[in-house]
Amino acid sequence: MLPLDWRKRTLDLGRFGRLHVRCIGRIDLICMKVYSSPKRPQDREDLHYLKPTPAEIKTAAENLDRIERECMEEGKLDPQRKQLRRLMEQHDR
Repeated sequence: MLPLDWRKRTLDLGRFGRLHVRCIGRIDLICMKVYSSPKRPQDREDLHYLKPTPAEIKTAAENLDRIERECMEEGKLDPQRKQLRRLMEQHDR
Protein backbone atom coordinates (compact mmCIF):
# COMPACT_ATOMS: atom_id res chain seq x y z
CA MET A 1 0.00 0.00 0.00
CA LEU A 2 1.26 3.41 -0.94
CA PRO A 3 1.21 6.59 1.14
CA LEU A 4 -1.77 8.79 0.33
CA ASP A 5 0.30 11.51 -1.37
CA TRP A 6 2.30 9.19 -3.63
CA ARG A 7 1.01 10.72 -6.87
CA LYS A 8 2.73 14.05 -6.26
CA ARG A 9 6.11 12.29 -6.10
CA THR A 10 5.82 10.41 -9.38
CA LEU A 11 8.37 11.09 -12.06
CA ASP A 12 7.41 11.59 -15.68
CA LEU A 13 9.26 9.12 -17.89
CA GLY A 14 7.64 10.23 -21.12
CA ARG A 15 4.89 9.67 -23.62
CA PHE A 16 5.01 6.81 -26.05
CA GLY A 17 2.13 7.25 -28.41
CA ARG A 18 -1.01 7.12 -26.27
CA LEU A 19 0.90 5.70 -23.31
CA HIS A 20 1.98 8.17 -20.62
CA VAL A 21 4.58 6.52 -18.33
CA ARG A 22 5.30 7.67 -14.77
CA CYS A 23 7.19 5.96 -11.95
CA ILE A 24 6.80 6.14 -8.20
CA GLY A 25 9.37 7.77 -5.94
CA ARG A 26 11.87 5.95 -3.72
CA ILE A 27 9.95 6.35 -0.45
CA ASP A 28 6.78 5.05 -2.09
CA LEU A 29 8.66 2.04 -3.46
CA ILE A 30 10.04 1.33 0.02
CA CYS A 31 6.56 1.59 1.59
CA MET A 32 5.10 -0.71 -1.02
CA LYS A 33 7.85 -3.29 -0.55
CA VAL A 34 7.56 -3.17 3.25
CA TYR A 35 3.82 -3.81 3.00
CA SER A 36 4.24 -6.80 0.67
CA SER A 37 7.45 -8.20 2.19
CA PRO A 38 5.80 -10.89 4.38
CA LYS A 39 4.43 -12.62 1.27
CA ARG A 40 7.10 -11.75 -1.28
CA PRO A 41 10.70 -12.80 -0.54
CA GLN A 42 11.94 -10.74 -3.48
CA ASP A 43 10.61 -7.59 -1.77
CA ARG A 44 12.57 -8.42 1.40
CA GLU A 45 15.67 -8.82 -0.75
CA ASP A 46 14.96 -5.55 -2.58
CA LEU A 47 14.63 -3.74 0.76
CA HIS A 48 18.01 -5.10 1.82
CA TYR A 49 19.62 -3.65 -1.31
CA LEU A 50 17.69 -0.36 -1.13
CA LYS A 51 19.14 0.23 2.36
CA PRO A 52 16.41 2.59 3.61
CA THR A 53 17.58 5.44 5.81
CA PRO A 54 16.21 5.88 9.34
CA ALA A 55 13.97 8.67 8.02
CA GLU A 56 12.61 6.40 5.27
CA ILE A 57 12.01 3.61 7.79
CA LYS A 58 10.13 6.09 10.00
CA THR A 59 7.97 7.16 7.04
CA ALA A 60 7.23 3.52 6.20
CA ALA A 61 6.24 2.89 9.85
CA GLU A 62 3.91 5.91 9.78
CA ASN A 63 2.35 4.57 6.59
CA LEU A 64 1.73 1.22 8.32
CA ASP A 65 0.11 3.11 11.23
CA ARG A 66 -2.27 4.79 8.78
CA ILE A 67 -3.13 1.52 7.04
CA GLU A 68 -3.75 -0.18 10.37
CA ARG A 69 -6.07 2.63 11.50
CA GLU A 70 -8.01 2.40 8.23
CA CYS A 71 -8.32 -1.39 8.44
CA MET A 72 -9.16 -1.27 12.16
CA GLU A 73 -7.35 -4.55 12.74
CA GLU A 74 -4.68 -4.01 15.35
CA GLY A 75 -1.74 -6.37 14.99
CA LYS A 76 -2.52 -7.26 11.39
CA LEU A 77 0.68 -5.59 10.20
CA ASP A 78 3.03 -7.09 12.80
CA PRO A 79 5.05 -8.97 10.13
CA GLN A 80 5.67 -5.68 8.30
CA ARG A 81 6.72 -3.98 11.54
CA LYS A 82 9.14 -6.84 12.19
CA GLN A 83 10.65 -6.20 8.75
CA LEU A 84 11.10 -2.51 9.62
CA ARG A 85 12.88 -3.46 12.86
CA ARG A 86 15.24 -5.69 10.86
CA LEU A 87 15.96 -2.83 8.49
CA MET A 88 16.71 -0.48 11.37
CA GLU A 89 19.03 -3.07 12.94
CA GLN A 90 20.88 -3.42 9.61
CA HIS A 91 21.25 0.32 9.47
CA ASP A 92 22.64 0.48 13.01
CA ARG A 93 25.42 -2.01 12.23
